[in-house]
Amino acid sequence: MKTSVLLKGIFSTIRFPNLVIICLSLYLVRHTIVKPILEFTGSSSSITDQAYMLLVIATVFIAAAGYVINDYFDTAIDAINKPGKNITGTLLSRKTILNLYLALNVAALIIIWYFGHLQGINYPVLVFFLSAGLLYFYSASYKKMLLIGNLVISFLSAITISLSILFDQNAFVSEPVKTLVIAYTLFAFLMTFVREIIKDCEDAAGDSVFGANTFPLVAGKNAAHVSAAMLGAIILGTVVYIQVGQMQWQNKISFFYTIAFIEVPLIWLIIGNILAKTKVHDKRNSAIAKFIMVTGLFSMLIFQLTSN
Repeated sequence: MKTSVLLKGIFSTIRFPNLVIICLSLYLVRHTIVKPILEFTGSSSSITDQAYMLLVIATVFIAAAGYVINDYFDTAIDAINKPGKNITGTLLSRKTILNLYLALNVAALIIIWYFGHLQGINYPVLVFFLSAGLLYFYSASYKKMLLIGNLVISFLSAITISLSILFDQNAFVSEPVKTLVIAYTLFAFLMTFVREIIKDCEDAAGDSVFGANTFPLVAGKNAAHVSAAMLGAIILGTVVYIQVGQMQWQNKISFFYTIAFIEVPLIWLIIGNILAKTKVHDKRNSAIAKFIMVTGLFSMLIFQLTSN
């Protein structure tokens, strides 16, 4: 096999664009929330930039391993839901996929162990070991257990945001830092959960063939679409409530950014789910949800730049 073909298969399997987003989100939290607030209050991060880089790399590797094992278990279902796009069993053998999965996990655990050693703490390796186990459980069982897998992946997506303070003792005891990080953590959790429901609607055809117990198959796609729309409305209402409480209109740039890139897309997502009838609609709604997740994360940078 040509090296270019092999690399294409690997980059596709590990969802390289998603890993870039994870990396950016961790650095955005650190450089727009954690460090500026700590410096403003006369403190500093207890994690050096070099050590933080190890944390980011370990997180990316664990996430990549999760994507790899998910493809391994979903090979048959993906053949129906995504015909002609399977990597496992075509560009990459199942043995290669398993070896890649093991290598990524081992590398992540070694790196996070060294990170913990530098910080003088032992629990980071335990947190990452449990995360790897949850990702395996998610991939192996999530379609058999109603909503459990959706909640697991939403929790893991959210905890990624919290990693920026979970191992940073000075950041963890700072109330302003914790408040903002928790807010973004909840946003990540809810938006990921909404997208998980939409993706299950999109994949309903293949899932039904293999007797899956996803929410759209158990409750019906209409109920799933309505639930996604309601969650979107809750997120929208919360964002508006925060805007009003903070009188965000006093900062015109961040105010209009929130309206144009978070609230309007949320309204579009809500209406899109209410009107969704086909897989094409679900695919579009999934893309909108991902766009909102990205713009939500980048709001950290907008708020930080416009607050000076």
